[in-house]
Amino acid sequence: MYDSFLYGYGLTLFVFDQISNLVSESNPCKPFMNIDNFWANFLNAEKHNRILSDFNKYFDLNDKTNYEHKITRDFLKAGLSEIQELGFERWVSKNLFDKDKRIPKGAQFYMYSLYNYWYNMLHQNILNKPSIGFKIDKIAAQICNQLSTQNKIFTTNYDELLDITLRPKHIHGRFIIPLVDLNQIMMSHLTEKEFEYTYLFGTSGIEKLSRLNVIKNLTQTYYDLDFFYDSDLYFDHLLIFGLSLGRAEMISDSFLSEYPNNSNLYLAKSVDGHILLNLQKMYDDKRLNKITISYYSKDELKYYQDLFELTNYSSIVDYINSADVFIN
Repeated sequence: MYDSFLYGYGLTLFVFDQISNLVSESNPCKPFMNIDNFWANFLNAEKHNRILSDFNKYFDLNDKTNYEHKITRDFLKAGLSEIQELGFERWVSKNLFDKDKRIPKGAQFYMYSLYNYWYNMLHQNILNKPSIGFKIDKIAAQICNQLSTQNKIFTTNYDELLDITLRPKHIHGRFIIPLVDLNQIMMSHLTEKEFEYTYLFGTSGIEKLSRLNVIKNLTQTYYDLDFFYDSDLYFDHLLIFGLSLGRAEMISDSFLSEYPNNSNLYLAKSVDGHILLNLQKMYDDKRLNKITISYYSKDELKYYQDLFELTNYSSIVDYINSADVFIN
């Protein structure tokens, strides 16, 4: 039994696997439940292909915007194999926020829009079906059976796949569902040319923490930030499931070799280093007694072990195979 629960995209993948047999093979969106298939299909699509033409409907297309779309899609297409190798967020960490790289104008907005569009498409064509919803609620109920309370459920996910039953707090924001206008994704204009989005990805824990410190002072309804800023929040025994804590690609092996004194900067080494930092604060304040984190493979387990060894609370961390957490 766990007292609190933090989950990431790995739980979405788990749910997709559980519901896949309920989705007809004739459903054109079924392959896109694997997001790698979505990137490949979208970036290789011709103008008349629905996956691209439906996305283009969000824009006022003219010669200029058509050209800008082409430049951005060519940029993304050139990175397709690396996106599939590293995973979307690690690729974003490496390529999309580095001001020294030649990134097409508007590429960040395009990627935020495109990622939201992907989930919106799945929601419209698969996830809102009654039979699918029933199965998802059943999975959520099984998860709840592992928890001593349902008041301390948090997610880094942008999707609302399990929200009806789990009612999690979205610490990194939310997708816009249904997606009607891309302006919906621009949550707040910080300056004339800078704005914050309804959900968050970035280079590292340092950058994310900096942006969250700005977001907490904005009037908004997309981010639930008690996880980071409520000093009265107690986790006791925390279960972490499907959260990759993936490597921040902005920190290269060559950098760490040249400057080994920085090798313990987990805040910069992980795209979610700010989460590790917050758990450290909770541990220091005696608001966190134990962490159980699930892993899918031996390589992932080794990564977690190395990452948590950099913290001062590794002694309270246990590991469990993801297959052993929830009973189907």
